[in-house]
Amino acid sequence: MKDRDAAESFFKLMNFGTFFYKNYLNPEESSVSLQRMGVLFTLFYKKDQSLKELAHLLAVSTSNLSVMIESMVQEDFIIRAQDKNDRRKIVLNLSEKGKMMFENEKGKMVDKLSIWVNNLSDEEKDQFIKSCNFINKHLSDF
Repeated sequence: MKDRDAAESFFKLMNFGTFFYKNYLNPEESSVSLQRMGVLFTLFYKKDQSLKELAHLLAVSTSNLSVMIESMVQEDFIIRAQDKNDRRKIVLNLSEKGKMMFENEKGKMVDKLSIWVNNLSDEEKDQFIKSCNFINKHLSDF
C-alpha cells in the first residue's frame, strides 16, 4: 500500500507545477503559454531532442507539437539543427533568446513560490528542501 500512496503523492506533486503556473501567475505577468513553457522547460533540461522525442516527453502528438515548434523557430526561441551523430536526424534546442525566456519565466515562478515558502518554519523549509533534492535526484535517472 505504501507504494501506491507514494505514487499518488508523486502524481499530485507533478500536477502542482501545472496548477501553479495556470493559477498563480497572472496572465499579464507571463508572456508564455503553459504549452510553450513545457517546451522551454523540457528543452532547457533535455537538449538535442527530435520532434518525436519531445512530443513523447510532453505527452502530445507530433502533429500538434510541430505547429508550435515551427512558430517558436520563427520567433527565434528554438533552433533546429542536424544531429552530430546522425545527420539524417533533426534535433531541437533552445536559442539564446529561448534560454533567456525560460530563465525569465522560471524567475517569476520562483519569486511566487518564495512567498509560499516564506510561511514555512525553518524546520519545514529544511525538510522541504531535503524532499525536493531527493525527488530531483531520482528524477534525473529518467
